[in-house]
Amino acid sequence: MRNRFDSLAGQTRRGLARRWAELRWKLLVCYILIGGVSVLLVAAFGATAANLLILRGSAVAVERQVDLVIQSAAARTAQVAVRLEAQAQWRLDRGDPPPPPPRPPIAGPGVPQTIGVVRCTDEQGQTRSFVQPPGATLEVPAWLSEDSFRGLVAENQRIFIYAFTRRTANGCTVEAASRTPLNQDIVEILSSASELRVDLPRLTRPEATSPPDPGFLLTVALRQLTFQQGRVPVITSVNDWATGAPEDRLVLLVQPDYGTLLRQLSRFGQRQALWIWTLWTLAIAFIVVETIALILAIRVTRRIIGSVDALSIAAHEVGAGNFRHRIEVRDRDQLGKLSASFNEMTESLERLMREREEKLRLERELHLAREIQLSLFRRTMPEIDGVELAATCLPARNISGDLYDVVQLAPHRVGLLCADVSGKGISAALLASTIQTLVRSARQTGEIPPPAEFVARLNEQLCRWIPSNQFVTLFWAEYDTARHVLRFTNAGHCPAFLWGGNGEKPRRLETGGVPIGIFCGAEYSQAELAVPPGSVLLVYTDGITEAEDPRGEEFGDERLEQLVNELGKRPAREMIEQIVSTHREWAQAASADDVTLLVMRTG
Repeated sequence: MRNRFDSLAGQTRRGLARRWAELRWKLLVCYILIGGVSVLLVAAFGATAANLLILRGSAVAVERQVDLVIQSAAARTAQVAVRLEAQAQWRLDRGDPPPPPPRPPIAGPGVPQTIGVVRCTDEQGQTRSFVQPPGATLEVPAWLSEDSFRGLVAENQRIFIYAFTRRTANGCTVEAASRTPLNQDIVEILSSASELRVDLPRLTRPEATSPPDPGFLLTVALRQLTFQQGRVPVITSVNDWATGAPEDRLVLLVQPDYGTLLRQLSRFGQRQALWIWTLWTLAIAFIVVETIALILAIRVTRRIIGSVDALSIAAHEVGAGNFRHRIEVRDRDQLGKLSASFNEMTESLERLMREREEKLRLERELHLAREIQLSLFRRTMPEIDGVELAATCLPARNISGDLYDVVQLAPHRVGLLCADVSGKGISAALLASTIQTLVRSARQTGEIPPPAEFVARLNEQLCRWIPSNQFVTLFWAEYDTARHVLRFTNAGHCPAFLWGGNGEKPRRLETGGVPIGIFCGAEYSQAELAVPPGSVLLVYTDGITEAEDPRGEEFGDERLEQLVNELGKRPAREMIEQIVSTHREWAQAASADDVTLLVMRTG
């Protein structure tokens, strides 16, 4: 049983965890805490305030009735004083003596009494007085110096409604007072007038051995009493009979009646103000605002959750490789902009993937082109008596626009070719391969003419179809191993270096003309030089001399010429390797241009 309970508890926790992981439930909890709890707090506050208002209204309603009773007693006292004043004047005019005054009690339980005393002084200074009703005694507290007083007084723990009036005219002083005990009779009058149940508080003190007299209300401090649940105390100011000192005392208890109070408040609002309608208006406005807020919260929540779900689904689709997935954008708010941004990101990813695929395809094609181009370069140099040959081509990219070739023209003649096509990439490589094909096909079809004429023919063949923004610099030379004679034409190419091995500076071979492919009909010149055994011919492209170090300084022809002087006596392959190593140390990075070197050492 316990295992089953634990399993059920675990499933419940996991279910709650899954629910809490969803955004919709988090938003729901937030809205409940923000909206629902706020509404409940406002409603509780309003209900509490309304309850306090009604409870206070109960006490106020009874206090108003008590004030009316006090005002009524004061009015009766004033009327008695006026009648006594008139009666006193009439008696004094007739000369009737006042009757002897007996001394009955001032008041009894439930018996209101109004006593009046008239005192008159004539011209001889004699004072005559009479009391109404006859035989009564009027006592005025010493602290009462005003001509009128009305309110509640306390004497010997008893509460009275006391009203007093003093009038003076024509040498006569009239004093009238009314003392009514606050007893059950008055309580019934207050209950009937206020339409509420009014009771006298009961004294509950540990030292009390018997209940107080039910005909009178014992007044003590509020903190000394324990009330029945639901009763509202009526606390008002009461003057002490002996000293006149005011003190707030509990005088009555009221049982609130919500229906009666609402009817009274409504009648009061209809007569006095529109505050009831104001409260109703505020309540209705609050309900309307909360309803609108609830509708907006539901719509916004659905909008947020819908957007998040759409983004989540789209993210899964994109993660699975579906870059064509798009989110429907309905609004132009921030969520709509987020969805639009996601669509733009997906489009960018799709475009990048297409570009990546295209790049991979091009790289495969370039790799294939590189393999084809490498196959066109001679992997081994032809063995020709009297010369040592070595060459290398280092492309800046996968394929090179540079070209070198060695062609055996006759048993004792060798042709040397070095060319540099403007630009880089596939177009330059294709043009370089075309030139190489033209040179080799010319050798196979017949005798190659002298260098100047041969270069002019190449120019005529290329200038008709080569793009206007491309050209080719070319160095073509023929070496006769029997005669030790070198003939060459330089078509705008870097000047080749011829090192004689006699301690002199290398000679620069520049005779020729413009690069081929620029315009048709170009004329070229050639030169013929005697090359003794032990000489070195270095042909290169501008990728060597134009290489820059980190400071921006070029490698330059002078530095290459110095290397030729230093390395002239070394084997051709070692010479190339040393030049390439020095070039790399200078540039300290991959070359930005193709680098080609061709070295011929005569024996």
